[in-house]
Amino acid sequence: MTLIGLIPLHPLPICHNDVQPCHCLCVSSLFVGLHAQYVPGCVPEYVPGEDGTYAQNYQDVWFESLAHQNDWLPNATGFYLDLGAFMPLECSNSAKLDLMYSWDGIVVEPRADMGFQEYRPRAVEVNRAMSGISGRSVYMGGPGGQLFHILKDTTDAASKRSQQTVKTINARDLISCVNSTAPPDADCSGVHGTRFVPEFINLVSMDIEGSEADLLQTWPWDLVEVGVFIIETGAGLSSKLACNSNCKEVRRIMQEQGYISVPVQNAGVDEYFVPMKYSYQSIMIKDWRVHPDDSHGC
Repeated sequence: MTLIGLIPLHPLPICHNDVQPCHCLCVSSLFVGLHAQYVPGCVPEYVPGEDGTYAQNYQDVWFESLAHQNDWLPNATGFYLDLGAFMPLECSNSAKLDLMYSWDGIVVEPRADMGFQEYRPRAVEVNRAMSGISGRSVYMGGPGGQLFHILKDTTDAASKRSQQTVKTINARDLISCVNSTAPPDADCSGVHGTRFVPEFINLVSMDIEGSEADLLQTWPWDLVEVGVFIIETGAGLSSKLACNSNCKEVRRIMQEQGYISVPVQNAGVDEYFVPMKYSYQSIMIKDWRVHPDDSHGC
């Protein structure tokens, strides 16, 4: 395999050769636009995208199918919001749209050290916490990995180890800051770049650890139309978790705005919301992903 880049991630995968481990991620030709570099004898244990997906449970493959049916693909004019993006190439619902189709978008991840500016330079990175209200300072933390959220108990030992103070931003201000239409006194700190944000956003992927309903309560429905919301409520069709108060409020808001909850097979913890005009019967079909070895659950 020809390798065109070395991308350190969190946690760092290890590639083995005959002499010593090469601490890197060996990147295949799926990753367009990165500087070429080759390590002789370096055999990757896992390459994100090698099985056709960068997402945890084929969310990107599901959306890709719907996008083709609606003629959003293969053109390169699409736009996405990835709210709670986590990592640039692993467990990512938006990486495929960026790397394979050259879509523009915004990735919101409170932690500034995840590598988006280096490995997803097309996307505008925003290091803020999504919320229904902008400008609040909140404590965020968690045991690590994807479990990083606004803390209600700041004395918890596991959470304190990774605790950070982060400012919140709502969806309207996020779009205005990136679109360069925010008023002069707006707080656009943590927004690393600008991009034209179209009035139609094809995909919103939302995984903000229980704050989804709070964010949707002030969503700028008058500012943008969204083709698809993939929202982690914890209570997707194949989830064993009950729909809690956050989940119920998400469903209420989405129904009120004219979205149907598509009964997607093998949905896991996500719910898939699509307006009837963009829905097809075939989008109920989705495989359950069996994660490759050494993919760290991604």
